Formats: sequence, structure tokens, C-alpha cells
Amino acid sequence: MKREQALVEARGVSRSFATGRSRWSRRMVPAVRDISLQIAAGETLGVVGESGSGKSTLGRLLLRLLPPTSGQVFFDGQDLAELPRLELQRLRREMQVVFQDPVGSLDPRFRVEDLIGEGLDIHGLAEGKERSRTIARLLEEVGLSSDHRRRFPHEFSGGQRQRIGIARALAVSPRFIVLDEPVSALDVSVQAQVLNLLADLQRERGLAYFFVAHDLRVVAHFSDRIAVLYGGRVVELADRDALIARPGHPYTRSLLSAVAEIGVVDQGRVQLAGEPPSPLRPPSGCAFHPRCPYAADRCRQEQPSLSDRDPGHAIACHFPLDGSPVAPGGTKGQDKPEKKL
Repeated sequence: MKREQALVEARGVSRSFATGRSRWSRRMVPAVRDISLQIAAGETLGVVGESGSGKSTLGRLLLRLLPPTSGQVFFDGQDLAELPRLELQRLRREMQVVFQDPVGSLDPRFRVEDLIGEGLDIHGLAEGKERSRTIARLLEEVGLSSDHRRRFPHEFSGGQRQRIGIARALAVSPRFIVLDEPVSALDVSVQAQVLNLLADLQRERGLAYFFVAHDLRVVAHFSDRIAVLYGGRVVELADRDALIARPGHPYTRSLLSAVAEIGVVDQGRVQLAGEPPSPLRPPSGCAFHPRCPYAADRCRQEQPSLSDRDPGHAIACHFPLDGSPVAPGGTKGQDKPEKKL
């Protein structure tokens, strides 16, 4: 099924996991709920949210490493669920992942040349001397020496191991890469080097990135657009500059107001109380309402839909903020939510 659209698209994607040791106690717990988004060729979509918000699960759904409970994922117009097994395996060349942990993602029994060359072997892309030349070129492309190909992963630093992981992802010439917190385990100085490398590779190869991170400073620096996840849902999705200048969701504002160094204008700080909701006991209505200082009765009863405030700037909130300081006691509009003290 071929469709004219972005390189990667999720349409109403949800994913639940079974919990409980027996069939009588088993229940389905949602991790990702009704998410729709697109990623264009050469674009970086940054995804930010607290632990448990569904960021990594969504990345695996886009790669078809996990099947969605409901909804569809398209790559280059093709519904991944409808592809025959062999066709999906061929398409996996186009979709790769770089994991968070550069130690755990590399098999310690393999030399670097075998780690990088595994994808070449599976897809039959290079053999013999051509295989060796390709591995040497990839190592140099990510800032390592071709002489490193005979070493084992434990002989490298964390930043070097992550470069090996990037080279392994690049070996099959993908068009789309899920970067699952690729710098969170690295020192700050090394983080900048790896991010600059990823940016250079994107320009040279035209790569599309799905960039997962906890650190909003890193996401704001690296992304073209940003999706904010809370409780398994997208609560705000916008161009980077628009989201930073005019955050519309109270959760987005709380994240931005805590990171003054990225240049956010003082828009009235939102301080959150409590913890994110448990997926085992999700609240009614808007999942954010137990922590929101502007929650009203409507928020407790009705789940807000993700809708455009401006072209390309979508917010899931009954009372979106307008980018100006919000006075205690409510927001602009006909309904006046109470201020939580």
C-alpha cells in the first residue's frame, strides 16, 4: 500500500503491555496512546519527557521492533504491518537505531570489524577486500582510525564505543535512525563531540533522526521540531523555535522554565508537584491534571485532543497558555480554571 507522505509516519499508534503472572491477574497497561506524527527526510524530530512517558517505546514502534496494539506505521509510504517478512527485512536496511548504552549494545565477544560488518554480511552488501575497505571508511567517517577494527569494545572509551555504534548503524546506508538517548551515558564534553558528529552525518547523508532525550537543552540544540510526551501521549508538537518561544502546554512550560540557559524568556514559571501518573492507575481526563496548577473540572473529566493553535504547533490542552505570563487564578478564555496552591 503506497501513500504520498513523509518518510516516517505514525497514525494513531498505541501500544500496551501485559502485566501479571497468570491469565486471571493479567491486564493490559498502555505505554503509548494514540500518537500521530510525521518525520520528513533530513529532519530531526526531538522527543522529550520524563521516564516512563513512552519515548523509547515509540521509537521501537517506528522501527517495527514492536508491533503496535493499534494504529499504523508507514515508512516511505509503505504500511510496515502489511509488508511480507522478506520485504520487511529488506526495508530494515533503511531503518537503524543507536542505543543509549554504548557498552551493553556492543557484543564484547566481537571485534569492531565484526560488529560493523554484521549488517554488511546480513544484507550481502560487501565481501572480502570491499568489506574491509567499507569498514575502514566507516571508522574514519565517525572519527576513529581504521587500525581500530581489530580491537574489542572493552578497549575503547564510552565516547569511542558510541562512535562504533554509529558506524554500525551507518554500515547499511539507512535513511532513518532512531537515536535512543545516544549521549545520556557520556561526559558533557564527549556529548558535544558526538552530537556534532551526528549533525555532520545528517548533512552529508540526508538522514532523518528520531532523537530521544531527557535533557531539553540537548533536544533544543539538536532538533528541528520537538514532541513533548507525557503519560504516553504527545501533549505538544511544534518547531523548535516556536515551542521555546511560546510553549502552550503547562508541562512544556515547566520543562522550559527549569532550563534558563537555553534562552527562554521568563513566561511565568510552572512548578510541578507530585510524580507522573502510574500507567497501572491512570487518572481520568487529562493525565497531567493532578500536577497542573491550572486544572479545572473539565480537565479532570475529558481527555484533550492534540489540535493546532498555530499552523504546525499542536497542543493537547483545554486551556493552552498564550506565551505570556499566566496570572495566578486562571488562564485567558471563557472557562477559568482554579489555581492550585
